[in-house]
Amino acid sequence: MWRSALLPACTTGAFCAVFALVVSSIAPMLGATQVLAVSFVSGFFGSLVAHFVIRK
Repeated sequence: MWRSALLPACTTGAFCAVFALVVSSIAPMLGATQVLAVSFVSGFFGSLVAHFVIRK
């Protein structure tokens, strides 16, 4: 049970960490609404990446 919950969480976390590094380089140019949109996109694509990597 733990493995099935931890693997997608770690994969999503790793994706979001890399995405955050990219966003931090352009963050000074973004407004509050754009930062919220980028955060949503990060979580959304992180979840998709985890789903396709694990293929369950």
